[in-house]
Amino acid sequence: KIALGIIIVMMLVCLLVLFCVILIRLHIHKITNYQNDIHKKDMDFQKTLTQSILESQEELRSQIAGDLHDDIGQQITIINFQIENMKLDFPEINQTLESLSSSLGTLSQSVRFTSHRLHPYLSDKKPIETRIRQDLDYLKQNNTIHFSLICPNHGSSDLAPEYSHI
Repeated sequence: KIALGIIIVMMLVCLLVLFCVILIRLHIHKITNYQNDIHKKDMDFQKTLTQSILESQEELRSQIAGDLHDDIGQQITIINFQIENMKLDFPEINQTLESLSSSLGTLSQSVRFTSHRLHPYLSDKKPIETRIRQDLDYLKQNNTIHFSLICPNHGSSDLAPEYSHI
């Protein structure tokens, strides 16, 4: 009888230990699922935040591009018209005014090019490698700093599709 009692107690203890192990495993599984859910929600929040930032930047770039093109560009054109009128009114200073007019033309082209580079709708249609090459070509006009670009994977990009046309 004692041996049978010891066996029954041992079986109860084993069942109790097994029950505790199962409860611990279930609790660990629940915690792991909870952590995964938190991680997924955090990643979703970060994606949403990043998307909001990108949209805000595009909106700001679009506003700046519009201001450059519509306001500053038109003011440069008006000044250039005034210079052309002065050329007609004062032919003796034509050479000086021609130099000024040429400088304004260069400035106008620069403002137009910069506004087109800033405009998000124009840049979205071009792959990032093309945009970088265009920006480098623009910067090379300075001649004081020499630039080079090495792209080992022509035609393929490791960037995610949503970032490859920024």
